Amino acid sequence: VGFAVVVLAGAFYFLNQHFKFFADQPIVNINNQIVISKIALFSDGSNKVPIEDIELLTPEGESQSFELLVENNSSQSYQNFTITKSDLSSASGEVISGSAIDERIVHPWPQKLVDWSSSGNTFTPSAVSVDELLVKNDKPDLTLPTDPKYAGDTFFSDDIGVDEKQLLQGSGYALAETGEGIKTAVVANSSKKFYFTVNIPANKTGVYSGEINFVDKDSNTIVAKFVLKLKIYDFAFQSQDKQSLGLFDGCYTNDRILAFGASPSDSIKHYFISSNLFKTRLSTLKDYGCDSLVMRVGEYADNQAMIKAVSDSGMAGPLILNFYGVDTSGNQNIHDTVADPTSAAKFSEILTQIKNLTSLKIPIIFYGIDEPNTDALLAEHLAKVNNIKKLVGQVFGADLANSTVKNQVTTSAKVSTWEKIFSILTADNKYRTDYPIENYSTDEFLTDKVAPINNGLTKPLLGESFYFQGWNEIQKSNGTFLPINRYLAGLGLYKSGLKGSFINPAYGYRGVNYRPIYDDYAVPGAADDWQKPMFTFYPASDGFIPTLQAESWREGTEDLKYFAAYKSISESGLSNISEAKKAKLADFANVINSNLEQYNFNVNNYTLPADLDSEKMNQTKSLLNQYLEAYVAPEVPADTTPPTIEDVNLSDNQIITTNPYIITAKVTDNIGVDKVEFYVDGDLIGTSTLPDVSGVYEVPWDTSKYHSEVKVVAYDTSNNKSEVGKATTVDLSGSGGDQIVNVLPKTGEESWLNRIFQKLKNIRGLLLQ
Repeated sequence: VGFAVVVLAGAFYFLNQHFKFFADQPIVNINNQIVISKIALFSDGSNKVPIEDIELLTPEGESQSFELLVENNSSQSYQNFTITKSDLSSASGEVISGSAIDERIVHPWPQKLVDWSSSGNTFTPSAVSVDELLVKNDKPDLTLPTDPKYAGDTFFSDDIGVDEKQLLQGSGYALAETGEGIKTAVVANSSKKFYFTVNIPANKTGVYSGEINFVDKDSNTIVAKFVLKLKIYDFAFQSQDKQSLGLFDGCYTNDRILAFGASPSDSIKHYFISSNLFKTRLSTLKDYGCDSLVMRVGEYADNQAMIKAVSDSGMAGPLILNFYGVDTSGNQNIHDTVADPTSAAKFSEILTQIKNLTSLKIPIIFYGIDEPNTDALLAEHLAKVNNIKKLVGQVFGADLANSTVKNQVTTSAKVSTWEKIFSILTADNKYRTDYPIENYSTDEFLTDKVAPINNGLTKPLLGESFYFQGWNEIQKSNGTFLPINRYLAGLGLYKSGLKGSFINPAYGYRGVNYRPIYDDYAVPGAADDWQKPMFTFYPASDGFIPTLQAESWREGTEDLKYFAAYKSISESGLSNISEAKKAKLADFANVINSNLEQYNFNVNNYTLPADLDSEKMNQTKSLLNQYLEAYVAPEVPADTTPPTIEDVNLSDNQIITTNPYIITAKVTDNIGVDKVEFYVDGDLIGTSTLPDVSGVYEVPWDTSKYHSEVKVVAYDTSNNKSEVGKATTVDLSGSGGDQIVNVLPKTGEESWLNRIFQKLKNIRGLLLQ
């Protein structure tokens, strides 16, 4: 099958009948009914089908994403399918580089697990399938299994993310980058989904457009293309928005940079990776919204290099350091209280390395005993707090006052013991921390904590950290499941009244045990208790790539920006703006507020109300966006100029001898003409809203029915009006003409239809001459 592209004025046409393109995109500025709309970019069955544009609305400095599904309905397979992008240009000559568009390809992929209790053997549970894996295709030999027979195999040597070397050694197994972007196959009668994110630079307001091309490189032919339009409005989120709200997002990682010459034991060596891979993974976390990090430090790790890398990553912090000692067998001692001389010396060494890092940009605190949910562990935690604070004081001394290090120790706790633990940590300044971490598990929910606050029984702490552990899916009231996303990550948390840091360890599996971010394995029994993870990261040559659920987590952090700006503006009193703009903003706000009421208080025990669905969430995000755009739009001065009526084809005392008589008038206005009404003897005989190319409006006058006073009344779009009157006389005694009775409705169509009738009548007259 060949392809050809015909470029016509204003649209692209494609002659290929075998490809369909569908986009899920936010459609902007269509009243208040804004949802994610599926539009057909290219449809089957016609040789000339104009392709639709994708339009994105965004404030400057942000990003917007959309999905694109490609259906190949032909019998031909394309093995070398790629995407090219033009720069995006505005009418004023401003340019946004095409490199600002990040495209990813979505693949189905069976997940492979590692049984660490059985010598690291791999297995693939039959029920496990990652439906949407984002892969940046910089690997020339990317292969993914398509034959079901591979689903049970224990080893895919060439498949991304499942090479045993990657899992056991964490080496990344990087293949050479091609530098060509996405390069994939679209086989016959199959579909391929792409995910595009446009990263909007600052100070680039205006309307931009460019092209995205789908190319068959084997024939060097464009299969199809579409126009991407960006409308960037003049509004920038303040960088301190989340901090001023007390909200930021964090992640937990087990990754550590392997120190030169270090040889960790087999049981923990998979945690230690190269410096480059560590930095790449940090970059991925930052890209997906993580501003804070819980990171392990200790033996075998280049702790100074790790801390500097996090500080240089641009994360807001805090960096929470979790010190792990090593027992006599070489295993990690997760309950190391830093009490024995060896551990104290190692921890003091790490503190000295931190002190010597003179350009640290990130606040640093420390982590105590993990989940001290019993009296014994609580006592152990308090002992560790004392030991850590003592050593920090000894190493830093007076320099602590000028350091980004805060001599504070935090920990996580479950709902059942949280109040007990943190009442101690907050009541006694000796143990006080600004970042206590409440650990929600699959059996507990925000409302357990929110209800007492909403009922006035307790108050949230000034700074809290919420540790999302093991959250996999939430269930709607109708029994269907949705991946956890902005329901919990964004506006729901804000409306809860809770302030603090939201730490997401991104454990990929639930079951006998939990595993932290990047560790692509599970213990026996996990497959029996499988649920899709909130997000899981997979090894790739440019670091680990998350599934789409990670993108939804990032969207949750974006939602907070929009909502914070909306809340600030809507509660400001809206002074110095017109009543018309206030009314428009109120229309948006009514729908926004109605949707927001459902975010938190109706959510309980993983069950969503039936009317709180993904479309309503997307509608709310779009409405928030449009609210901000409407708020920053320049005020248009009130229009008080009436329209101008001229060239009326009547004069005072004119005698009309024909029937019908077509009354015409040229009407202009500085803003726009809404309608022109024509009256005879005080009766409305017609309304015209459809002028010709010269701005002339007309209606037919049945002169046998209406006789003398003619009045033309013009209205503009601001409801200003002008009128012109003509005193005429009708005399049909000698006309012998047709007696035309106007029976059409008095609308704009009347003028248009009668105009056609008059032209036909004139032609008839010419033919009869």
